[in-house]
Amino acid sequence: MENNTKNTQKIDSWVFYRRPATSEIVHIAGNSRMVDDNMDWLNHEGFVIAPFDKSNSDTLFIDTVKTNNVHTEYEIRELFNDDLKMPSNDHLINPRRIISKREYLSLFNQMRTEIESTLVEKVVLSRVLNVDGVKPQKGIEIFIELCRKYPSAFISFFYSPKVGLWIGATPETLMARKSSRCRIASLAGTITWQPQLTFEQLWNKKELNEQQMVTDFVRGIIDDLNVADYQIKGPETVKAGRIAHLRTIFRFVLDDIGMISKLINQLHPTPAVSGLPKERAIKLIEQIERYERTYYSGFIGPVCIDSFNLFVNLRCMQFTNKGVQLYVGGGLTKDSQPEAEWEETQLKAETLLSVVK
Repeated sequence: MENNTKNTQKIDSWVFYRRPATSEIVHIAGNSRMVDDNMDWLNHEGFVIAPFDKSNSDTLFIDTVKTNNVHTEYEIRELFNDDLKMPSNDHLINPRRIISKREYLSLFNQMRTEIESTLVEKVVLSRVLNVDGVKPQKGIEIFIELCRKYPSAFISFFYSPKVGLWIGATPETLMARKSSRCRIASLAGTITWQPQLTFEQLWNKKELNEQQMVTDFVRGIIDDLNVADYQIKGPETVKAGRIAHLRTIFRFVLDDIGMISKLINQLHPTPAVSGLPKERAIKLIEQIERYERTYYSGFIGPVCIDSFNLFVNLRCMQFTNKGVQLYVGGGLTKDSQPEAEWEETQLKAETLLSVVK
């Protein structure tokens, strides 16, 4: 276990993460602070945790005090034995009220009324599920199991007294940068993974249209900011456990940190987690969804001086004083069917339920 200690500051926050298609688990211990929209954190080393709606919740940045590369569950447990602490129930949130299937379908119909009146093209409806009896200490085992089961996902496990204790396995990149090379992913559409089917057989009109909306949104932002010579690959099928998504990747070269900040600000939240037009969809979510998402469908990820990897915080759960609270959602368009959308959220929940129960 490698150890890189920068100073002896008191530690109040910690992170474990594993990037997609790697086996290396990185641990960060540090101090958390709230940051503003100027994104000065892009010039620091640490881990960013941004909310779905920055008008309702603050963006958190954990400045790195020390970092380790760890390889086993034993090494993770040793870090907790040495100087890391799991939060007590007093420092965890009360679970939110779950909604029944009947309530979910009622909310779906309210949103569909807006879609049919052409006020919005797409809106994302989410909900929570509660699993009682899961203790924070089990988070270590859950994190290791997620790393094993989902090699192509970004796996995270983090705690700050300002945001609580979270764990997740997200398939979606928001934006990544290494030196001047940048990458943005457009991801939308969800279906049960069926390897025997061709691309044309797997994806229907509703899923293809939903993914195209997100891709057009990303392309519009890149064009508006006059990013030159970008390359597009996709759409392609990406597997995420038992489900599959559609993804299109944009690649380009960009050195200007101010432009990079504008890209992130304008991209988030993407239509994949909010809808289109974005501002109207967010307003509709606030009116109808009946709970505050906070850091679900925000973005998270490690940041270095000349690089970062930002991921949309999906397939995630938050520890409560009674167990864990899972967050799931799906995109509604004019082609959506209520029962199918409910089943999609059930399917997405299995990513975490399969390792929690």
